[in-house]
Amino acid sequence: MGQWHTFICPECDYKKECSVGADRGFYAEVKPMVCKECSELNNITIGEFDGENNHKKYDKLECPDCGSSKLKNWAKQACPKCGTKMNHSDRKLILWD
Repeated sequence: MGQWHTFICPECDYKKECSVGADRGFYAEVKPMVCKECSELNNITIGEFDGENNHKKYDKLECPDCGSSKLKNWAKQACPKCGTKMNHSDRKLILWD
């Protein structure tokens, strides 16, 4: 079961809900990534599982905000706007399958 948390930058107050790292539910695999074009952080679906747990990785990944394929891994949970390490809630915001 996948989990989302609320992340808030203590420097610029940027706020986003996403996974702490790579995560998966029953049918989808996601990874938090930052778009190099629009500087938004999103959980990007990087693969899927069928009913028999066979895995398929996606070849083309896109930013849901601007459509760019220029994505990078969200390294060290740094704010995509100012680079400060973001804080996250201990409380799980969303549990998904």
